[in-house]
Amino acid sequence: MSGLFEKRKARCLELSSGVGAFTSDFAVCERVLALPQKLVVIFGGNGVAENLPYFRAARELAGLLSKSGLSVVTGGGGGVMSAGNAGAKECNSGIPTYGLRVKCIVGENIEETPFLDKEHIFDFDTLSVRLLTLIGGSDAVVFFPGGFGTLEEMFCLLVRLKLGMIASKPVYFYNSEFWSGLLQWLSSPVLGCGAIKKQDLELIKMEDDIKKIASGIIGALNGISKD
Repeated sequence: MSGLFEKRKARCLELSSGVGAFTSDFAVCERVLALPQKLVVIFGGNGVAENLPYFRAARELAGLLSKSGLSVVTGGGGGVMSAGNAGAKECNSGIPTYGLRVKCIVGENIEETPFLDKEHIFDFDTLSVRLLTLIGGSDAVVFFPGGFGTLEEMFCLLVRLKLGMIASKPVYFYNSEFWSGLLQWLSSPVLGCGAIKKQDLELIKMEDDIKKIASGIIGALNGISKD
């Protein structure tokens, strides 16, 4: 029995980069939580091409948010994340935009994130602590189309909002065409078997107008002290 335990423990440690990585990552998490700006996290697919409307929309939203004094935060990678950091930096608002990267995914090459200044990058060793930092440290969240990683981030946030583990915050899903299939699945078989409640679906707010998302977030966060 002890041999099986040790094998399982070794696999878990391998996936997490070791126990020491968690200690180091929580120290990075505290640095993020101490940032003075109000933080809006933009989630979305790393592989979204620049010629797709999702990319352009994320760039536009980030610019609007940054001009209003809000800091845009992403996972520090390409695709939608790069678009978010680009839009925030290019508007020249003077408000920093941040990237929370995981070393094993994007490496340590700053050239992979040209729209992030070195001092605005936070490197994590583990996906789990980076994820908890993004959803726990954010003041608002916007989900753009993405893959497995974006879905993990989405459900992680929704579960914690549902359970009251984190404070309520503005959460938007951009592009109803992309998300409608998921919402239909949640509204039918998942709700139908009692796995979720009808009010849980109210956590999912879809919007196709970037300006409405920006104004909703700005209106919700204005006048709210970071302290």
